[in-house]
Amino acid sequence: MGVSGTFVVTKYATSLQLVAKITKSMNKRRILQVVLVIFIVGCLVGYKLWTTPPENQSTGAPDFEKNLQEWVSSLDADTGAARTFSAFVGKSVKFSGEVADVMGDSSLTLQIKTGVEGFNVNANFHQDYKSTVSGVVAGDVVTLQCVCDGLMVPMSADDLFAEKKIDMSRCTILNLEQHKADVSKSLDHAESESGEQPDAK
Repeated sequence: MGVSGTFVVTKYATSLQLVAKITKSMNKRRILQVVLVIFIVGCLVGYKLWTTPPENQSTGAPDFEKNLQEWVSSLDADTGAARTFSAFVGKSVKFSGEVADVMGDSSLTLQIKTGVEGFNVNANFHQDYKSTVSGVVAGDVVTLQCVCDGLMVPMSADDLFAEKKIDMSRCTILNLEQHKADVSKSLDHAESESGEQPDAK
């Protein structure tokens, strides 16, 4: 090939190596850019999910609207309730009832009276709704819309924990009627016990 031929081949090979290095460097840079973009997008999505309150169930029409006492009575009488109840799981249910107890350290679970002894409804609220729930006390009447999580039924009648319950989550208070004690009766009762009579004028 001669000296000139060898020089051409060497120059061509050097050019190829240079192009390969540049391409490799560009590929690495492009991969790093793609990884960086994915990381930033992931951080933004994560931040949005973290700061956005959970979707409540008060918007739109509920899947079911139930008279709580009638509903629970029919479930209590149904021996196959655990099977038939699956139609309600994951669905939104609107109902009203009297608060029996406010449970949990964060007071985010309301236990609702059903009119059936040993059968409770537990309405759970997300932490973001703590301020709304904190004013509720036993005796208040609430209208709630929740997502139905499931029905707990004892395995046998001899079960020591033979309590039935419906678990609800992602609840929203649609209406609250606060229970007010009749203070006038208490005052009248206290006066009659003390034997004091109002001054005659």
